[in-house]
Amino acid sequence: SGLNYVDYAKHPDANKPTTGAKGARYKSFPVKLHEMLEDEEFSSYISWMPHGRAWKILRQDEFEEKVIPLFFRHAKFASFTRQVNGWGFRRISEGLDRKCYYHEMFLRGMPRLCARMKRPTESVRNSSDPRQQPNFYDTRSFAPLPVKGSATIDSSSMDALSRGDLRENN
Repeated sequence: SGLNYVDYAKHPDANKPTTGAKGARYKSFPVKLHEMLEDEEFSSYISWMPHGRAWKILRQDEFEEKVIPLFFRHAKFASFTRQVNGWGFRRISEGLDRKCYYHEMFLRGMPRLCARMKRPTESVRNSSDPRQQPNFYDTRSFAPLPVKGSATIDSSSMDALSRGDLRENN
């Protein structure tokens, strides 16, 4: 599963400092998104999955109203989603990570890696074939990620999500 996924957590340069673009005043979308996910204050609206390789919006309406305006000039969920897609994030269509987004260079506890992300020059197509999507619960395939200080969905919430007990607006 996920034959094309590259585990950048194993990359030797993953946590090397990045040199930003000269004169850059603004943080990129992935950097802001990473900061949002690392902040416990927002974990009831958006959160890392337990493995730290994908994230999920838990309460779309509240996320749009309370979180997006704190990080972006716009306050619309549709604009946020366009940015997510424009930066090459992919949506998972089946399994425990259904409706989650991932990017090979966007990993919990590794903000320096997401600072290296570039907007794709051509459209990144999200494969609708679940066999092409990675299974982040296959621990043999992936290096462990940092956990400390990270907002994640806990196991009881994961169980509730899989049963459909938690409200999702998306």
